[in-house]
Amino acid sequence: MRPILRIPDLREKSAAFTATLPDRLLRGWRPGLRRPLALPRGGINLFRLSFLVLAVVPAVLAFVYFALISSREYVSEARFTIRAGNEARSAVSDVVSAVTASFGGAPKSTTQDIFIVADYIRSRTIVQDVGGKPLMTSLYSRPEIDWLSRLDPDETAEGIWKYWRRKVGAVIDTPSGVITVSVRAFRREDANLLAQLIVRRSEALANEISERSRRDALNRAEREIKLASDRLEKARAVMLAFRNENNLIDPALSAKATSETLAKLTREKITLEYNKASISGALQKDSPTLRVLNAQIDALDQQIAKVQLELTGRSEDGALSGRIAGYESLQLAVEFGERLYTIAQASYEKARVEQEKQQLYLVTVENPSIPERASYPRVFLDTALIFAVCLVIWSMLALLVAWIRDHAGG
Repeated sequence: MRPILRIPDLREKSAAFTATLPDRLLRGWRPGLRRPLALPRGGINLFRLSFLVLAVVPAVLAFVYFALISSREYVSEARFTIRAGNEARSAVSDVVSAVTASFGGAPKSTTQDIFIVADYIRSRTIVQDVGGKPLMTSLYSRPEIDWLSRLDPDETAEGIWKYWRRKVGAVIDTPSGVITVSVRAFRREDANLLAQLIVRRSEALANEISERSRRDALNRAEREIKLASDRLEKARAVMLAFRNENNLIDPALSAKATSETLAKLTREKITLEYNKASISGALQKDSPTLRVLNAQIDALDQQIAKVQLELTGRSEDGALSGRIAGYESLQLAVEFGERLYTIAQASYEKARVEQEKQQLYLVTVENPSIPERASYPRVFLDTALIFAVCLVIWSMLALLVAWIRDHAGG
């Protein structure tokens, strides 16, 4: 059974290991060996020299640069967000917006627009929109700016955009949807000027997005009106051709008049047959009165047959019933076209009204202000960061060298 180590023993072993750690890193150490590997003469001096060259010297040079050479930079900040215009909202949309906000997000209607504006601030397009190369060289190529921070007047568009990304930042606060724009420049007035230009261009982009969507809606409504108008004109033209071909304004009205005529002839025939039946017993069959009644009844039969043929003849083209079916189909097409045209007109009117209203607003939370003191360089903080990075690099190289010597010695 292995003995249990007590806490004092562990502390003593840890202290002994920590005390001998620098010597192990310098001389090389392999677990399991009773004594460290020997390094060539002068190894400790080389170790110290590497530490000075890779860690101390860069930190000293960085401190000298930040403290004595680097130009002072001023930061101007602006905060704004995008809001939609007043519009009718249902209870469902209110609930959706509330749920979205509770999960840490801006309203869905403007979230995409906020990200579009933020990406625009980081893009190359805004560099050209605010003034392009002439403005950038006038702000960042001044002779008093140190040569490491100065923008080369002959820099390409790609280089100017990369320089822009180092001097201009845009951060989105997702819960509130607020965009924070920070601008670094070597003069107070320059930082404030560039921040104001960015805010103006962002507002112009928001208006352009709104204008484009409204313009597209209006163009779609115009196309719908044109299609509905063409369809209605075509249906009316077919209706007119049908009327001219059949010499009828409305076959249904004609059929109604013909039906009334048929009913009248039928009543007259019934009256004549009643009279004939009432007097046929008192007169002979060849009496003039009966012959007249028979002739009148035969004439009515011919007229009734002619009217019936006109209403429901075998030929659907000639019969009113067939023409009524065709007319009703054409009339339905005309009514449908008129309905579509009415809907298209209402949509166009709504789009026209929306065209006159502003849908998106850039709400400025904090206007760009003139900074009172320089924010960069941060002499001690930046120097400490550089020293920390160099120290990490040096430590990794030292461990790598120790590992190589360890395996080479083994």
